[in-house]
Amino acid sequence: MKQQIKDTVAYWLSSLGQHRNETNGFSLVIGTLHADDLRTLKIPSDWFLDFAPFMFKVIVPKHHAELRGTIAYLTELRCRQAEAWEAEHARTANIDTRVKNWIKQHGTSKAV
Repeated sequence: MKQQIKDTVAYWLSSLGQHRNETNGFSLVIGTLHADDLRTLKIPSDWFLDFAPFMFKVIVPKHHAELRGTIAYLTELRCRQAEAWEAEHARTANIDTRVKNWIKQHGTSKAV
């Protein structure tokens, strides 16, 4: 059991490092990122964010404020990414609808 916890913490820290790297040390201003940029960043998983509070037991107290800031930053990133992906899905669904309508009007899906 102890080894499993160590492995889980190591995995979480590795994922944190990936997020840190992709966001230039959490310095990207999320609110100013274009939707395309948001969609290219690694999405903080549900598991990652759900496990984050456990890390307060692992990380020394003097780094707790930094951990809270990191969790808040990545939660905001996740929310903005969800919005960006939702908008992209709506955009592509609109394209799909237009293509289907064109096919209905012209009676074929073959390019002329």
